[in-house]
Amino acid sequence: MSDSYKDIKELAFVLEKNINNLIQQELNKDEIAKSASTTIQKHASFLRTLQDYSEILSAPLNIPTKNDVANIAKLVIQLEEKVDALEEKIDGLKERLEQDHSSEKKEEQNQAKVQSLKETSAEKNSGSSTRGNKLRQELNKLSNTDKTGQSLEKLLNLSLLLTPTIISDLDTNSSKKEKNDDEK
Repeated sequence: MSDSYKDIKELAFVLEKNINNLIQQELNKDEIAKSASTTIQKHASFLRTLQDYSEILSAPLNIPTKNDVANIAKLVIQLEEKVDALEEKIDGLKERLEQDHSSEKKEEQNQAKVQSLKETSAEKNSGSSTRGNKLRQELNKLSNTDKTGQSLEKLLNLSLLLTPTIISDLDTNSSKKEKNDDEK
């Protein structure tokens, strides 16, 4: 059984080789290549004609063509890009508005602090001392500024100026009180 199998196998290889050679010889002929070339050209011409007719018929029937769909796809992509750009701009504007709103709140708080400091300094300083005048000038500058960072820096400087004045006023008031108590 193994001999007959080997014989059949060898016969199959020889037959396959002969068939491959025959096919190769037929394909190498110029006639087949020319025939295939003319067939391909006719097929391409038929496809172009069919496409032209489909475009001609699509206009009155309101049917989109392949080119119409491709153009719409391009427009949709451009539109998506523009929408994305607008979304980014809107997000940026939202962030700026939130920052502006928070800085406005801080500015209002600073203005309230300035006002209370003005009232305190007006009560504590009767207006004759140079330190009190400097203090009022700093308070006026602080109340007229728009930038929060500068306002905070000036507020800090102002508190440094104000602290000795308040302490001296407290000392003066306590010594006056002690004198009044001693006199009574």
